[in-house]
Amino acid sequence: MSVRILSSDFKNRNCLAVISAWTGKSYDWQFQQEGKAISQQVQGNIRLNCGEALLETAIAGTGIVQLYNYVAARASADGKLQSLLQNFAPPGLPISVVYPEKCHVSAKVRAFVQLVEELAAELKHKGIVG
Repeated sequence: MSVRILSSDFKNRNCLAVISAWTGKSYDWQFQQEGKAISQQVQGNIRLNCGEALLETAIAGTGIVQLYNYVAARASADGKLQSLLQNFAPPGLPISVVYPEKCHVSAKVRAFVQLVEELAAELKHKGIVG
């Protein structure tokens, strides 16, 4: 038996949406089904441009939300949130640190790169990111 995501699955749900700080438009929710990317428009009464604020709003029971794992990991681990549609999660976005190759890299930039590498390794070890 195959489970499918349908647009109607979201019609009777209050979906908390992330909006673009530049355009004010809501971002579609992203899923993956049978190797194919799915973009789903959602409707709800709360639209914010801050993932942490949406997290707190969802914890308060206002609706459902799609957040990055690293934003929701602690609340999920503490039992404050329940993961939905985990089998349809899209692949995570890469994190990149970009700086000029031929320029001298300051100690601050080197320390930042090392911090990002350590945090990424810790999140991977905990299974929060792939």
